[in-house]
Amino acid sequence: HFFYADFPGGVRDFELKPQGAGFTADNPRDYLQDNSPEKLDGKLLWNLYPVDIDFGPEGGAYIADWVQGWEKTGKARIWRVYDPEVTAQPIVQETKKLLTGGIKSLPTEGLFKLLSHVDQRVRREAQFALEAKALATKPPAPGIIRQLNAVALSNTNQLARIHAIWALANLSRRSDAARLDDLLRLERDADAEIRAQLTRVFGDSGKTEGHFNFLGRRLNDPSPRVRFFAALGLGRFPQVSASKREATAKVLITLLKNNADQDAYLRHAAIIGLIGCASTDTLVKMASDESASLRMAACIAMRRLLMPQIAGLLNDSDPRIVLEAARAINDEAINVALPQLASLSVSPDMLSSAQSAPILRRVVNAHFRLGGPGNATALSGYAANGKLPESIRAEAISSLADWATPPARDKIAGLYRPLPARSAAIASAALKPLLNDLLTANSETIQVATILAVTKLELREAGNTLADIVRDSKFKGSVRLEALKSLAALNDSHLTEVVKIAATDPDANLRKEAAALQTKLNPGNALAQLTQALTVGSVSEQQAAIVALGNQSGADAVLTQQLDLLLTGKLRRELELDLLEAATKRATPEMKSRMNRFNAGRDRKDKLSAYRETLYGGDAATGRRIFYERQEVACFRCHKIQGEGGDVGPDLSGIGVRKPREYLLESIVYPNATIASGYENVVVTLKNGTSYAGQLKIETDTELTINAGEDGLVKVKKSDVKTRERGLSSMLEELGNVLTRRELRDVVEFLATSK
Repeated sequence: HFFYADFPGGVRDFELKPQGAGFTADNPRDYLQDNSPEKLDGKLLWNLYPVDIDFGPEGGAYIADWVQGWEKTGKARIWRVYDPEVTAQPIVQETKKLLTGGIKSLPTEGLFKLLSHVDQRVRREAQFALEAKALATKPPAPGIIRQLNAVALSNTNQLARIHAIWALANLSRRSDAARLDDLLRLERDADAEIRAQLTRVFGDSGKTEGHFNFLGRRLNDPSPRVRFFAALGLGRFPQVSASKREATAKVLITLLKNNADQDAYLRHAAIIGLIGCASTDTLVKMASDESASLRMAACIAMRRLLMPQIAGLLNDSDPRIVLEAARAINDEAINVALPQLASLSVSPDMLSSAQSAPILRRVVNAHFRLGGPGNATALSGYAANGKLPESIRAEAISSLADWATPPARDKIAGLYRPLPARSAAIASAALKPLLNDLLTANSETIQVATILAVTKLELREAGNTLADIVRDSKFKGSVRLEALKSLAALNDSHLTEVVKIAATDPDANLRKEAAALQTKLNPGNALAQLTQALTVGSVSEQQAAIVALGNQSGADAVLTQQLDLLLTGKLRRELELDLLEAATKRATPEMKSRMNRFNAGRDRKDKLSAYRETLYGGDAATGRRIFYERQEVACFRCHKIQGEGGDVGPDLSGIGVRKPREYLLESIVYPNATIASGYENVVVTLKNGTSYAGQLKIETDTELTINAGEDGLVKVKKSDVKTRERGLSSMLEELGNVLTRRELRDVVEFLATSK
């Protein structure tokens, strides 16, 4: 059995059931999620905040319970779950005495008796004590070694025999006087687990040819667990002759072939054995075997050995093996095989397989890392190949974009593998002939990737096409926006013209970017343009204009005018935060005076007064990224939206329909002000002295229903309550400080528009 603490929730357990060479989890249970009478004994172990579980020397389990929430509440409980009848048994009392200091003082014979004790902790401590006694003399006490051998060979208790085998193995590591060879007589023991443990310790020893021979014989054991330990151990005897290891490799190959990938444990062990036994020629021969199982095993072994011959498997008929070979070459940096990976042909069979995308990504990366003119040409061919997935074509374009200044980390493995700087001319020459086709391709992904490459490589030849894209409304807004940015970065001659076009485009993002560019193109007229944007632009354009005014010389009068609108309640609420931040950057007395008046007018009784400018005007897309991606707040770990996220807090799906923005803001900056129904923690004490602590699930005019960890769901009459305390929310108070005001506004917008 494995018991584990599941925070929050309770204690779970599952059984280990033998399956082939390993085990499988069986009969999983919770203690317990309901309060039915037949589960009454177990219900104490659910509805908790458990952080650990352990077993006491006197019997029973101890569970450390955080009690509630995530805050440092100063509360904690340790539960002891036990059966009084079991605890009263003499064996339990004896175990307690032994585990609390009574083992080391026992004589040798007493320690040997404990090797068959029912408690694993006692058996283990007795084993360690016997090892210590044996090692107290030099050479180790021969009497103890003889007795350990006798227990291993003839004791009737399986567990005592196993501990004796382990003790002898540990002693053999410390002294040559404690030899394992006497245990070879157990090779055909009737107990498969004894054979398995014996095989394990001989494999761990890696000492003598006799042990190696023993392991080789056990490859034919009827027990898959014994065969597992035998195969695993055979890889640890480099001192054995090459001819003997090669002969053993043939047996391992037969094992792999017969297993045919049915038992993953056996396959793994046999591969590890091959790594230590098989020659290069044997593995290369395996790689061309008709059995896909053998070819895959050869591939994995070659990967572990970093063999360049693994490149031969790139032409395998099985896409799974091709993928493993590609992974090995790229991810393990078998650089001498990169040319073969780069030259891998793209067949129709590969494209139709589920493995095509990860294979092709590594082919593209191989070309990128090799970095020759031919590789750049090959990448341009990938970019132009309409039969390939869009993601692969975009990856090829991106690789050309990064050609001159490669990132220090490998694009796939993410490991630090810096490349030298290279000539951008190589990538430019490869990409130039394709520019018009790629920029006008029927794919937003390809178009954006190409525009970014044009900018990085400074391909000014694309200016005409980029300008056409900005002019033509049939292209998607994101593509036109990137084209406009690229023209600006290249300082293209078309920029002034297309900025004027973009300034009046129906797409708000395009107008916003045009407004920002106009101030740079015509700084003398920037103030007038920004002022005009405040009256005719969309919300996002007006926000951008105010931000720009905060950095624009001579803008104090305009900002002061906007502050007057704020003070009289006439400013659009979506612009409040932007204006306050812009005005904070200015130091004029007029500006400071108005800011002071605004802050003095905040309602001191309104706890949200300091945050109300974040209620409107956020960007929902940015808020979504914060919700799911910002590790500091990690909202999705506790909350779920449309089935995605955690279960610690309430489900926020459609929260924007059910609750106003003020509620959403308050829940973030003051999570303890209003706690969602069913998630409020309470501690109530009744007039008769009984106390209950847990989540308040239901409250009526006369009754409370509390999900109390120690008592399950309990109903309490309000008339019986003496005191009632509310616990803290599971949500951290500090979140309002972790996020900037802009980020807070974006999250509110995301939640408010969540349907």
